[in-house]
Amino acid sequence: MQTNHTKNLNITENRDSIHIKIRKKYELALLAFFAFAFVFFYVVLFVLLPIARENQESESNTLLIVEVLFYFVGSIMLVGAFVEVLKREWVIVDSSFLLFGSNIFGFRFSEKRYLLKEISSLKLANPPLRGWRKVETYEDAWQKKVNYSNDFRKVYPTIHFQYNGNDVSFANGLSPDEAKLLIEIIEKYTKSQQS
Repeated sequence: MQTNHTKNLNITENRDSIHIKIRKKYELALLAFFAFAFVFFYVVLFVLLPIARENQESESNTLLIVEVLFYFVGSIMLVGAFVEVLKREWVIVDSSFLLFGSNIFGFRFSEKRYLLKEISSLKLANPPLRGWRKVETYEDAWQKKVNYSNDFRKVYPTIHFQYNGNDVSFANGLSPDEAKLLIEIIEKYTKSQQS
């Protein structure tokens, strides 16, 4: 077994497969949402609900309903943000398949499997285009509508390939050199599969 490290990759090579762990990079929006969810949960739980309980005058169930809704929605927000922060991306290349997905504390989920011999056009993905651009225009006799888009992602998939006519992309947040290294590893197994 041989192990190599780069800034964002941990590559472990076994006799018949390669396991690659990709270091998680975070979008600023995700971290801001996690901080917001935590502060919101804390403020409502330890400040607003105790004040509401003290000032409750009637025997109505309104406060109980609000508490249940808050615990339900707040816990979903907090757990969802926590899962996104803890999620890690991995890739496995063996003699027949390319597998990639995510895991949390070693528990795999969202696993995808692709036959190496069916993969084509494996290359670096294009980074998102910065700045506002026109996406869609609609015009008729009464109105004109133009939609604009601005892709401001800092973490985006870096590898792209074709599989049975579909575009597939993965490996979020790698540098171009790391993405090229990963492509070389996959191509080594792809070429051995095709010969």
